[in-house]
Amino acid sequence: MTSKTGLRALARRAHSAAELRQKLQRRALDPAGVEPLLEDLAARGWLDDRRFALGYARYRAGTGRYGRARVARELHRRGVAQELMEEALAEVFPEEEQQRPLVRQRIARRLQGKKRPYSQRLLRSVYAGLLRAGFPSAIIRDELFAQARQALADDLEAAEPDSGSPDSGKEESV
Repeated sequence: MTSKTGLRALARRAHSAAELRQKLQRRALDPAGVEPLLEDLAARGWLDDRRFALGYARYRAGTGRYGRARVARELHRRGVAQELMEEALAEVFPEEEQQRPLVRQRIARRLQGKKRPYSQRLLRSVYAGLLRAGFPSAIIRDELFAQARQALADDLEAAEPDSGSPDSGKEESV
């Protein structure tokens, strides 16, 4: 096996060292040649788990669809070392509270056009989807409750009698 196999894989998309090792071991005639090849690619700077983790985390977080926990699970599944994963996540997701606007937007998008009052089934579905996307459960709950309270307040305001009606200024005489 030559370094061309590894380079072709890296040319198609970025890989972690563990992913590339697995891919090359499946295709290798001589599995013993995989480790020296990976070391050579790393020495040339073509295979770098730190750069991969940071780029992957930025890409996944940049879409606004995924939270810290989801990106961490994906990096772990791709074989990135824990310390490199934590560094990348700390840079991309500096604080948990910064995810609140993303959660709020996703909730608003999911509830847009839905009949109020929102059903428990719908709210559970929204909660589960955001949890799967890797957003913190406390933030999801807070934002769902805030959205439900706002919907209730809007409904109550709409149900109040109009203050400009002719009957609203009359007082009953005793």
